[in-house]
Amino acid sequence: MSGTSAHPVWVLLGRRTGDNNQLIAAALALGLPFEMISLKFKGPALPNVLLGASLHSLANPEAIPAGSPRLVLSIGRRSPAVARWIRKRSGGVTKLVHFGRPWGRAQWFDLVVTTAQYGLEPAPNVICNVLPFLRERERTALPGALHERLEALPRPWTVLLAGGNSRPYRFGADVARALADRANELAQVEGGSLLFLRSPRTPEACAQLIAGRLRGPHYVYQPQRDDNPYLALLDRADRFIVTSDSALMVAEALSTARPVEVFRLPREPDWRYRFVSGWNALAEHNALLRVPLRWLQRNGLITSTRELEGYYQRLDSVGAFSEAGAAATVARAECERTIARIRELLEPKPGISSPRA
Repeated sequence: MSGTSAHPVWVLLGRRTGDNNQLIAAALALGLPFEMISLKFKGPALPNVLLGASLHSLANPEAIPAGSPRLVLSIGRRSPAVARWIRKRSGGVTKLVHFGRPWGRAQWFDLVVTTAQYGLEPAPNVICNVLPFLRERERTALPGALHERLEALPRPWTVLLAGGNSRPYRFGADVARALADRANELAQVEGGSLLFLRSPRTPEACAQLIAGRLRGPHYVYQPQRDDNPYLALLDRADRFIVTSDSALMVAEALSTARPVEVFRLPREPDWRYRFVSGWNALAEHNALLRVPLRWLQRNGLITSTRELEGYYQRLDSVGAFSEAGAAATVARAECERTIARIRELLEPKPGISSPRA
């Protein structure tokens, strides 16, 4: 066992800003000193059940500090092996909390914090929240170069947030045209201006198609030219249209307590999605198939299909789209419950050890 770290909480950051923000939100809510560790990976993403508790896929192992934290927060597909290695080095003392999908056995972690879209089986160490963790933000200023340009646009502002292809949802030219037409229709009824922000996943051709199809006063975010005004527009928008592929963007828009319309992307499953979905359907009625399928899914060799409809149904059930502020109220309650569970992990319990690395 290595020595104790000066920071009791380690936050394992990856390449996705939204994922990282969820971890930082949890660390801030805990109120304990924490250290952020940026992980960089090499080679293909091997199944975590094969990697075990190791640093084999880590391109920057020197980023892991000396010592052992009391708690590691992780998220994403490639961090579980690193988190488990940190716990192994600690002699099993370090507690592990993973957010989202565990990409392997939920039992590897002391706690898994997830949402309905991932379809995890209920378990004592799994919390299924309605909303992903959101970071509390102070009001963000508009980027200086855009301030005058955007403030000149007439109110109300309808902010259009576009995602991209995300299995099994497809974002093609037909979707781009329909999305732009819906935004124009809403702006014609509500008045004011349209402000279009694309994500890194938005296909370039689709982004250009949307930009060229918008009517009336509008602004189009150009990643190569403009500083990203996303956070500032969350504070200033009067309403939102958000594509359905991004659970996090929808949650962040709902957190503003302003009207949010979800634009549903069509489902176009690829062969992998059809294979897993078909096997799931057969396994529901055939125990001989169900047992091996569940084993493969629990070990991360086949991932469960991502079903955003379940996520949106739970949002509907708490009035997130019909009652202003309902989503924020639910998010606060879920944050308090989740943080309380994490704090319980850090309380000494004689005779009880963490899951095996």
